[in-house]
Amino acid sequence: MKNTKPRIVILQKSLPQYRVAFFNGLREELAKREIDLELIYGDMDEGRKDKVRLEWATFLPNKYLNLRFIKLIWQPCLKQIKHADLVIVEQADKLLLNYLLFIRKIFGSQRFAFWGQGRHLQDKENSAKNLFKRMFLKHCNWWFAYTAEVKDYLIQKGYPGGRVTIVQNAIDTRWMQEDYLSVTDEELNQFRKANKISEDETVLIYCGSLFKEKRIEFLTEAAKKLFEEGHKIRLLVVGAGPDEQLIIDAAAKYPFITYTGPLFGRNKAVAFKASSLFLLPGAIGLAVLDSFAYRTPIVTTVYEFHGAEFKYIINGENGLITENDLGSYVSAIKDILGNKEQYGLLVANCIRDAGKYTNENMVRNFADGISSFIMSISPNR
Repeated sequence: MKNTKPRIVILQKSLPQYRVAFFNGLREELAKREIDLELIYGDMDEGRKDKVRLEWATFLPNKYLNLRFIKLIWQPCLKQIKHADLVIVEQADKLLLNYLLFIRKIFGSQRFAFWGQGRHLQDKENSAKNLFKRMFLKHCNWWFAYTAEVKDYLIQKGYPGGRVTIVQNAIDTRWMQEDYLSVTDEELNQFRKANKISEDETVLIYCGSLFKEKRIEFLTEAAKKLFEEGHKIRLLVVGAGPDEQLIIDAAAKYPFITYTGPLFGRNKAVAFKASSLFLLPGAIGLAVLDSFAYRTPIVTTVYEFHGAEFKYIINGENGLITENDLGSYVSAIKDILGNKEQYGLLVANCIRDAGKYTNENMVRNFADGISSFIMSISPNR
């Protein structure tokens, strides 16, 4: 008997660990709505260390075309997407299949949706990359926008708002919160001892990738200024990346900076439990959810290259956003550390918003968008 259920295919150039819970949840939710979901994913991005496989999904190795300035990716899945009611793709310029989907849509043989931020947020609005991206912005059947701000941008550029779903981009933070709440005093003491952190030092943490847009030099300069002004602080830097030598050198030079390298799971939770503030003066993305889940208020700056998730921060309510200069940044850190009432409010609102930006809500939002799309085409199915 012919399957009459709507068939949705999501294509991912790779499958990072942090998306597994989302795809599992979305598959289950869509099954309840009598909609079939298929996931097709390729190789891991170079440099990623969270390689994973998903039993029910289809793995197809990507094909790569290396040009002088860019690596293009071909996802060999034409057979698998042929009879899909909707193909959902990442909004990435280097994915060659996306351009074929544009052509197929023109001739009415394929419906597809974008999933993403709408533009390169680490580039100027009118950069060559964003001008190119804008050319294809409106040529899809549906949009799954990371945040409300992304939807506003799409509408501003002429895409109909009725065909945009705000997914509220998130990760599964339940286990992070569980780890944080179960950290013992003994674990904290062992962590402080292992990293030579004295009892009178206030720990400020940075956690994330180490690359240019994260502004590592600004971060270390802020710690240096705090220390020189007589504040007993320890900057704990957790992560890895192209700019890690900057931290290695700074940690060798300054006793108030400690570099741990990347930490995961419970070790990461212990590091946050030992910390009072999360310092991230550069580009913010999903790291803001670490701040909420680990109840460690984030302090950032007005910076032009933040990711879409930056909009989750409400200045003075669940985090701090300062002017984009060292003096303002350091002053805000000092002020909040000296104001127990305001600090307590920030922590309380981090706890509140950890329950707002969840994997479960993202699953429901995404499934609602798919259901809305199916309803919009149901007369023609």
